[in-house]
Amino acid sequence: MYDEKCLTCIGGNIRFLRAACQISQQEMAERIGVSQTHLSNLEHNHVQISLKLLLRIANVLECPLEIFLDTNAALDWGKEQ
Repeated sequence: MYDEKCLTCIGGNIRFLRAACQISQQEMAERIGVSQTHLSNLEHNHVQISLKLLLRIANVLECPLEIFLDTNAALDWGKEQ
């Protein structure tokens, strides 16, 4: 199951998966409706992410939500891209 520790990997997993899909930070920010600065803050875990925004990111990356909570799953998924 999940515990609060998995929340600390969400930002890094977003950054890794975005890069694996070859989407720039600016492009991703535009596609999900936030500033590039806010996306950077999300990727570096400086701010908390809402479920609504996480859904938008998952849709852009075409990946399941669970992938953001598990670094190993994110690595595996990223290799397939």
